[in-house]
Amino acid sequence: MIHPLAIKAILVDMQTRIATINKNELVVDDSQLTKSLEALKVSENFLLLGMIPEYQLQGTQDSLKYNSQLMFMFLKKTNSKNTSPKELNDILQETLQAAKEFMEILLSEKSGDEGDFCGLANELNENSIRIYPIWNKSECNGWGLDIDLLSNV
Repeated sequence: MIHPLAIKAILVDMQTRIATINKNELVVDDSQLTKSLEALKVSENFLLLGMIPEYQLQGTQDSLKYNSQLMFMFLKKTNSKNTSPKELNDILQETLQAAKEFMEILLSEKSGDEGDFCGLANELNENSIRIYPIWNKSECNGWGLDIDLLSNV
């Protein structure tokens, strides 16, 4: 089970490692996410956002594990009324590159114990990785990244 403070440490670490990211934030749920995105200024681009995960138990009594479902978003704020298709494509390319860098860092740490993932990468369920586009969410565009960590109870 990953602690929310560990997620915040990951966000800070990734902001320093991925040059295009200049702001990070940890939110609890969709309502806080919406408020944060609405308050974001175009001048504050580019945002790495993490959500506090849900924790689910899975397995049987003698082999229970926590499934921590993590969600990260790589977003840029735009004035959607004036965003051309080319500008949207450029934003999607830039934010996808950051999502890919994030995954490359995570996967490179899977076998090690360096960085803020500190062994948590070893709990990564590779089959759970999902990268998907986010379009016009509170005038923000980019990509979402979902991953599951399986840890012992």
